[in-house]
Amino acid sequence: MISLTVSSKSEYLRRQHFSPLSISTALSFAVLYASFLLCTFLAWAVAFAEPAYALKTIWSIDKERSSIEFKVKNMMVKTVCGQFTNFFGTVDYDGVNLDRANVAAEIQIASIDTKDARRDKHLKTRDFFDVAVFPSISYQSNKIVEDSRGAFKIFGNLSMHGVSRNVMLQATPLKAVAEKASDINSITGDAYAQVSNLSQGGATSTSRRLSTTATARLDRKDFGISMGPMDRGGTLVGDQVKIILDIQLVQVTASTNPKPHRSIQDRYLTVILPR
Repeated sequence: MISLTVSSKSEYLRRQHFSPLSISTALSFAVLYASFLLCTFLAWAVAFAEPAYALKTIWSIDKERSSIEFKVKNMMVKTVCGQFTNFFGTVDYDGVNLDRANVAAEIQIASIDTKDARRDKHLKTRDFFDVAVFPSISYQSNKIVEDSRGAFKIFGNLSMHGVSRNVMLQATPLKAVAEKASDINSITGDAYAQVSNLSQGGATSTSRRLSTTATARLDRKDFGISMGPMDRGGTLVGDQVKIILDIQLVQVTASTNPKPHRSIQDRYLTVILPR
């Protein structure tokens, strides 16, 4: 009975033009295809298991509409005001997740301007910044805290004159910025002002803007900036320096998920005009 059954099955397969080898090949293909589908499904599952904010939102400092200024006492009486005109930086923040936020910036010291060419030249020498050896100032955040008013405390590392110190920036709440007065009427329910198109590697994206002002105080001697014996305990040039950063940010890379954008829109609905 058993041999008859096998014989009948073999005869059936022969008539259907199938062979045990072709069946084995088909089964192998089916297993491989099923494995491919499973791997694809798992890859998609892992990708979509990441939270929406895994896609970053990057903001770049608009140098043309931003300023980095400083104030320091001179001869213990007069306050000298100056600025740096060459700088760049980025902010990685989706408006929701501060634990993932990051601020990074760099200033080219040679761009210092105190409206006095002779003084500017002196500030670049070894008596102060020593630009030939230390051409830049950099800042990298490591923690950002927001208070109930929406203002920020930005903790980070400031590197200047070969020395790195922890410096905290106090930043005002972020505000959306319109390119011009006529843009205000077109902003309804969208806190961002769509102001221009940026070309990123051939791809065009709509830029969006935010504004904030940050301040900090530091002691120049903490960074080894001293006139040596001529310093006279800070009587010629004050030790305490106030930094004022009036920053306008332009969005250059955004998440394709609208949820983080809606959150930041709802929070920063105030619209202001650039200076």
